Amino acid sequence: MEYLPALDINYWDENGDGLIERPNTDYSNEMRAVWESFLASMQYDPVQQGQAYLFVIPGITEGGDVRGYMPIKSRYGFVTADATTRDVAHELGHGVFNLRHTFSEENSFTLPQGETDNLMDYSTGTELWKYQWDFIHNPEGGWHIFEEVEEGEIVYPQNNLDEVFSVIEEIKHSNINGGALNYYLQFNKEIYAFAENVELGDKTYDYIMIDAPLTNYDEGKKEIASDRYDLGNVTTKNIPYTDENVEVIPIKFEKYVPMYDTYEDAYFHVYVTAEDIDTLKNYLFGIDIQEMQVNADSAVSLVEGMVGNGMGCNLGLRSYLYLHKGDSVLFPTKKSMYSDIGGALYYDSVASDGRWWATADKIFSGEVKNDGQANDMYDGLENEEISSFEQIPNTDGCDYPDFDNLQEQANEGTIIVGVKNNSGGSGHVVVLMPESLNERSDINRAHELPSNNIITLPISLECGQGQKEIRPFEDKTSILAFKWYKYEK
Repeated sequence: MEYLPALDINYWDENGDGLIERPNTDYSNEMRAVWESFLASMQYDPVQQGQAYLFVIPGITEGGDVRGYMPIKSRYGFVTADATTRDVAHELGHGVFNLRHTFSEENSFTLPQGETDNLMDYSTGTELWKYQWDFIHNPEGGWHIFEEVEEGEIVYPQNNLDEVFSVIEEIKHSNINGGALNYYLQFNKEIYAFAENVELGDKTYDYIMIDAPLTNYDEGKKEIASDRYDLGNVTTKNIPYTDENVEVIPIKFEKYVPMYDTYEDAYFHVYVTAEDIDTLKNYLFGIDIQEMQVNADSAVSLVEGMVGNGMGCNLGLRSYLYLHKGDSVLFPTKKSMYSDIGGALYYDSVASDGRWWATADKIFSGEVKNDGQANDMYDGLENEEISSFEQIPNTDGCDYPDFDNLQEQANEGTIIVGVKNNSGGSGHVVVLMPESLNERSDINRAHELPSNNIITLPISLECGQGQKEIRPFEDKTSILAFKWYKYEK
């Protein structure tokens, strides 16, 4: 036995109680943070065998006199500062020698808890019985950490781009097909892999790590509900085999428990850099179609409340962007309580001169000059005076972009706006929407251009003269006059 220097880390304590969280099975996030930091600091060689580690901790979050924890067949255990030598031996019995409690139902036979002098009982005894010695010396039983790398063993994360890519893609396609995933692990090992510069879709992610411990040794699989997840706190991870640390956020998946008809943490975590979390969420889970529908409906209601069936495309576009992204960039630069078009999202009344009036808390200041009409939006985007938008180029050899590609991006939640200038009158602006939200399936989307090329009209939120709705692009005869921009904030 060897005593190692104290581990100087402070980010393991997720809930700030100063205690290590104890899970029902395997390791908690706080436990894993401790031994992952230890491995990183030691530059641990995963091939090295014959070592187990016990971390001395302040306490464990469980009622009663709990002084230790070490999962069956594992390398890493935790004991409190007041643990006895018997406590240490008891935990090593679990982790190193694969011994269960004498009262465990996993044994061939069980004895009442606390009524024996056995080391693996909750008592003060230190005995081991013949069946336990036989089990320790059985090749299928204990002493596993002194053998070659084998089933269920916890290893240091492997630099494995193929593994990371395959898991991410399987989660994505599981959600497309209904949101349930039984992920069978090769060789019954946990997934503990990382990769840098991972290309998914049109995005390259700096760093992704999959952390999925194997908790069901008998069946050798990890089950998750791939559409059931939440986000953990920002934490610092070491990029294995380097001195570089990176701030990451875990996507934490759940699993279904049929016995209780509930969901619980599956300990299946995907870590990605904090700045990439939203992009990866969209890639894995798609967009929230219902939220987009609600925001579009709200924008239409706001426009109809102000102009009825009149022209309000600029009002619809900026209202939708604000409702969906919380960004007022397409509102007018001026901030006035009175306005012909106004800078408010909601209006309180109409003044006697016909201008709308709103209290100051409902008025937003954006980056569109003048009254923020469609022509003003066109000028601001063309002159690059409005931030967060990038112009979409035309297809090579054509005077229009790839509309099929624009629609695909809109289907995935990308905000794409089209703007047309009319120097002698009113311009027009639209925002493209997912095809599944099309309210006018009766309209033929095929459109022949002057070049005789046939395009499929994209689906857009239309708030111009007349009916406000999500439908195939309405101003099709002027579609070549539109410029298209992608919102990138």
